[in-house]
Amino acid sequence: MTEVGSYCCSSVVPDLRALRNKHHSGLSPAQMQDCIDRLVATDRALAAVAIAEAQARVGDSRRIATATTELNKGDAEAVFVWSWS
Repeated sequence: MTEVGSYCCSSVVPDLRALRNKHHSGLSPAQMQDCIDRLVATDRALAAVAIAEAQARVGDSRRIATATTELNKGDAEAVFVWSWS
């Protein structure tokens, strides 16, 4: 990664959730949810690695702080959503 926050594969999650809810994917809702969960976990791992790489090369501290804040917000939202499931 050359920049912190230069990607986001989870932007497709709302579309995947819509497919799951409308049963238009050919997969069961549980299978679709598993795909969504794996995508979100992978996206989070990529973000954490990008932040760690930026820290290791002493990248732009403001961008690293912003990326870390966004990662923490995402974690908090995931815990909130998960607690309502």
